[in-house]
Amino acid sequence: MKKALAGVLVASLVGLMAVAATAQVPNIQTYFNANLAYNSFSDTQADCQSPGTNQELYVVMNNWNMFIQGVEFSVDYPGALFHTGESAPLNTLVIGSSPSLGGTGGIAIAWNLPQNGFSPLLALTVHTIWTSACDCNAGPQAIVVRGYNYANAGNGGNTDPVAVQWPSYAEISGVGMTSLICPGPVATEQSTWGGVKALYR
Repeated sequence: MKKALAGVLVASLVGLMAVAATAQVPNIQTYFNANLAYNSFSDTQADCQSPGTNQELYVVMNNWNMFIQGVEFSVDYPGALFHTGESAPLNTLVIGSSPSLGGTGGIAIAWNLPQNGFSPLLALTVHTIWTSACDCNAGPQAIVVRGYNYANAGNGGNTDPVAVQWPSYAEISGVGMTSLICPGPVATEQSTWGGVKALYR
């Protein structure tokens, strides 16, 4: 009995380790709110604001688990937001700007000193203004992080964001995440356990 219990415990731990390993995918996400004093970012979803209202977006690198010398990516902005500019962190060299321009644009950022990618890293602050094109009745609008020049992937462009690892200067691909404007309600209704089980019969 003890051996069987130990076997189940080991199998459970291996399963937990596999889940934890897959949950640590390096990614770049756009956030609507930040507490920069605590390097904390929140809200990947937002509802429309009044047209003309300023909105700061924070493009953040998560789970890279390495020292980072540079990064390149682009962002597809919906019509709900008008891109007015952006600010890179101090001590950076910036080439381009973040709008993807239909897949032919993007931004490359290099830091003077390697950055800690073991915790969330602010790559870019984007300055936008809410427009009258924001209509939650029309459904969700996506802000999608993509690779630099993704329309020409394999020919000078990348489909996914890429970071440059220090000190090897290897290019490491990550995942571009999607943030939503007007995500919509989540449908719920009262039910009983018997009603839920009946759905699977």
